[in-house]
Amino acid sequence: MSVLKTIFTVTAITCLSGAAFAGGDAAAGKTKAASCNGCHSGPAAPSLNGQAADKLAKDMHDFKSGARDNATMKAMCAGLSDADIDDIAAHYAAQK
Repeated sequence: MSVLKTIFTVTAITCLSGAAFAGGDAAAGKTKAASCNGCHSGPAAPSLNGQAADKLAKDMHDFKSGARDNATMKAMCAGLSDADIDDIAAHYAAQK
């Protein structure tokens, strides 16, 4: 019974923390997101602030792989590693 309780507790903690779920480092993501801010801090593109880190990471992976079709975002995500994507997602998720 205690093993189930431990699994439940770890799962609950992981799911309740968007930044932890994506596995990113918000501080590192702030620097990596500098080129994103050109569009995503004005009316040209949607604000990413406060969005769930796991959703942001999935979206960036989808742009990178071509599963989502946007030439600008595909180019922006092309050179990002998985860690870069997780860090950027964690940064934006931590913004209010």
